[in-house]
Amino acid sequence: MRLDYRLVFSALGLSVLLLFVLELLLPWRRQQKHLRPQLGLDLFYTFAQKPLFYALLGTALVGISDFLFRDMLLGSFGLDNWVAIELNNLPQWSQYLLLFLLVDFLGYWGHRVLHASNVLWRLHQVHHSTMQIDVFNGIRQHIGEDLFYRMFQYLPLGLFGFSVTETFLVALVQSFFSSFTHANVRLKLGPLKYLFNNPELHIWHHSRIEGRGNVNFGDALSCWDFIFGTGYAPREEQGITEEFDGSDLQLGFDGVEQYPRGYFGQLVAPFKPAQRKLPVTD
Repeated sequence: MRLDYRLVFSALGLSVLLLFVLELLLPWRRQQKHLRPQLGLDLFYTFAQKPLFYALLGTALVGISDFLFRDMLLGSFGLDNWVAIELNNLPQWSQYLLLFLLVDFLGYWGHRVLHASNVLWRLHQVHHSTMQIDVFNGIRQHIGEDLFYRMFQYLPLGLFGFSVTETFLVALVQSFFSSFTHANVRLKLGPLKYLFNNPELHIWHHSRIEGRGNVNFGDALSCWDFIFGTGYAPREEQGITEEFDGSDLQLGFDGVEQYPRGYFGQLVAPFKPAQRKLPVTD
């Protein structure tokens, strides 16, 4: 399957701009400014780093890791095919649905690993360094975190015979959901919010109230959180009915005020000894 990267990234860019228009029309936090500090940084992450990562680095490195893994299986175990479950007999739509569920399931657990590991948390701090969330900082990610996600997701998916290209396409769908869950949009999902991730739930993941965000890890789907006990919807749990927009929450992590504000500063921050001294727990 040949992939037209220009078409794919044009679609991703247009979807982000559409969400931005919805922020203008249906803002959740009305007092939140659209022209804010670090907007240029987040635009760079969204429209420069993400396309360059996938087009020039991400799929290539994952493909190399796949080749090395296959070579290891052949050399150590005499296996020339590491596909454990064949899905070719299933309708194509069901194959992509299964791929979407698997990618999202692995993304949920990968996200939990990023928070549980002190080493990986240093990479993930870049994403949590924003103190105001909107559609443009959903894709603020350290390139090392992005690579970790792709490796964490693709190698297990190879057991089902899915290719790098297929996984890449679904990962881009997830990127759209990442933008949506961070968007400053008033869009009530009702009971569906326990299935699909949304801004109303995800803002708690960025809240300092919850330590370093140990709740609501889901990407496109929020159901994994409620299945595995990390779902957090305090307004319902506490019986609070008045309007809530998250504007009274402090976002980020302890020490975020001293975190680098520029791209290259954030690129090297996880590896600097001074950065390791930032508190990461309650």
